[in-house]
Amino acid sequence: MPSDADRTGNLIDQIGTPDQPGFGGAVTGAGWANQLSQTLGYTVTQGEPYYSFGCTPSSPIGTCVFPNAVIPQSAWSPVAANTLKYVPSANGAVNDGPGFSTSAFNENLTDDKGVAGWTFLRDSALCSVITSLIDTIL
Repeated sequence: MPSDADRTGNLIDQIGTPDQPGFGGAVTGAGWANQLSQTLGYTVTQGEPYYSFGCTPSSPIGTCVFPNAVIPQSAWSPVAANTLKYVPSANGAVNDGPGFSTSAFNENLTDDKGVAGWTFLRDSALCSVITSLIDTIL
């Protein structure tokens, strides 16, 4: 579930800590580096990390692709930007992160279940049938 900041491209809440980074990786391939350079309007090199701790816009070129862990909205594809409107905004928290819950489609669960059992003892004609139905499980 993206946070409100994530929806603007600010991924600072995703970076984790220097010991356990949550937002990492590096540019793989010269073609991808070239595409990022054209889209972002500044030089991106192969092997450059997407983000590194302390990377800001005033950091030397090559320190990271996304200073301050912000992906500029100008770099977003129109499809991605327009698809985001179909992802609900967070309205709560789950495990210390943004979460979403709704009661718009409340329903009672009705599982009509049946059980049948047959028991035969040797040659006798004894047969027992057990049936039970559960109409509603809450």
